[in-house]
Order: sequence, then structure tokens, then C-alpha cells
Amino acid sequence: MKNKYIFKSKRLGFRTWKGSDLEEMTLINSSKEVMKYFPNTQTKEHTKQFIAKMNKSFEQNSYCYFAVDILKTQEFIGFIGLCKQIYKSNFTPNIDIGWRLSSKFWNKGFATEGARACISYATENLALEKIISVTPAINISSENVMKKIGMHKIGIINHPLLKNDKKLESCVLYEWNFAVHKIT
Repeated sequence: MKNKYIFKSKRLGFRTWKGSDLEEMTLINSSKEVMKYFPNTQTKEHTKQFIAKMNKSFEQNSYCYFAVDILKTQEFIGFIGLCKQIYKSNFTPNIDIGWRLSSKFWNKGFATEGARACISYATENLALEKIISVTPAINISSENVMKKIGMHKIGIINHPLLKNDKKLESCVLYEWNFAVHKIT
């Protein structure tokens, strides 16, 4: 049975989460390679809570960090999407665009393609003024995706949720302002 996608890009399908995603997303979240720019890997229980939170976010807001499949093979690759961030900082509350893919799908352009599709979805379906993206300054790969999708660097910040991790605390903050940008 084919998945019902909320929207698609050339190679990717974006959908809400289903129970069968738990095992595969847990593998991604527990990978030290994938999570090298996070303080810790995540357990199966954390992943289960994350999936429930994302489905609730979609029900309430029509967006979340979407489960993403390759259209040609129906293979689950991770998540790409939008999520409200409410932790205390001078740049929140705000809507974040983010991605986390299995390492076997890195360097294939999926994060960039998917993030562009999410911006298009937001432009066509959501009344957002702007979105942000934050990553540790040492995560050059994610920062490159931010640049490729046309986000503008706001600056370097000390992330309040990473204040106990000197390696990760210094983060780049990027923004996409819908009033300024046009999708091409």
C-alpha cells in the first residue's frame, strides 16, 4: 500500500508519522554519527515521544518535522520539516526548519531538496512570517543546507539548551523571512 503524502518534492514524499517508523527513527536517533552535533543520542522512548509530539503538532498546526520517504522506493530516510520552538531565548518562540537523515542518505541532496519543499509547503499553506534554523557552528554540513535554501545568517548565538556543552554551545542562527523571499 502506498503512503499518502501531504506534499512531495521531485524525489521525496512528506507525511505524518506511523507506528512502523519507530524502529527506523530509533536507529537514526541512536547513531553516534548522526547525532554527533547533539549532546546525546536518543533512546527508543525519546523517539516514541518525539513521534507523538510531531503528530500532535501536525494536527494542531498543519506542520511538523515530517517523516520522509524516497518516492521511488518508499524507503524511510528520516525527517525534514518545521517545528515550533518555545525554549527561552532571544529568538524564540519561533518556527524552526530542521532535518535528520540516516547517514546512508547523506550527500545526495535530500536535506536541501526536502527543506526547499517544506518552504514551498509553508508558503502555499501556512501563514508564517518567518522560519529559523539553528545548528552548532561546527556543523558545516547543516549550515551549508541553510545557505543553499536561501536562508540568511542572523548571527552566532550561545544556545541556551547547550550551555553545558562548550563544543556545541556556539551556534549559527539563520532566518527565512516570507515577506522578503519569493520561491523560485
